[in-house]
Amino acid sequence: MISVQETFLKHFDDLISKGSELPPKGSFTDYELRARVVAWETRCLNLIEKVFGSNSDYYRNLKASFSIDNYEIQRANGLAILESAKTDYHILQASTKSLEVEEKTEPLIFLKRLFSRFHLVARQLRERHDGRQTLDINDEYDVQDLTYALLRINFDNIRKEEWTPSYACGSSRMDFLLKNEGIVVETKKTRTGLSPTDLANQLIVDIERYQAHPDCKMLLCFVYDPEGRIANPEGLEELGKPHGNIDVSVLVAPKGK
Repeated sequence: MISVQETFLKHFDDLISKGSELPPKGSFTDYELRARVVAWETRCLNLIEKVFGSNSDYYRNLKASFSIDNYEIQRANGLAILESAKTDYHILQASTKSLEVEEKTEPLIFLKRLFSRFHLVARQLRERHDGRQTLDINDEYDVQDLTYALLRINFDNIRKEEWTPSYACGSSRMDFLLKNEGIVVETKKTRTGLSPTDLANQLIVDIERYQAHPDCKMLLCFVYDPEGRIANPEGLEELGKPHGNIDVSVLVAPKGK
């Protein structure tokens, strides 16, 4: 499917081509030539108005050029303005796409940095002044509590334990939904009796389930492995790739004891 941006660029090319092909003034009767010129000028003004607006310099300059009582100057100025407008529009769209990519990846970069240092934070919490009470990370609920506190550093709209749609005759709760970013954060903790294969199977089920959630555009699964129970964390992280309509990232940390 052709995007709106590609359609506008195609219209620019078409009008530039049509303007370049307009004949010299003496090639047609004044009436025939004027009809072709008016049609071209009207299409040019309509395109510029749609792309930049009627208050833009491009629109005002183009309209002023077309009011000059000299056919050759009208055409030359019109073509120059169209070429300039096309270039600026192309640059603007490229910049917009770059910003969109940055906005999409920036939250993920923060999350990956956060979870890669999660164990350092957990250890630091045990070293409090005068041996004061702290948070020990003993199970997945402790992982979720610390994760929630850390997520609040960078995110505003954090939904805790939202219900996921029914999947395989059942439904479950996701740990966190970052509503504004469209990111679901799922946390897990290794323990005795939970093998890497079991973890992988849990992640596969989660990935399938979250594809049905309307707000989930990206899923980040964090597996906290403080005892180094996963011998091949990279193998588990290979589940991190596009699945259906969502992007999936899997991060195991720390890697090794």
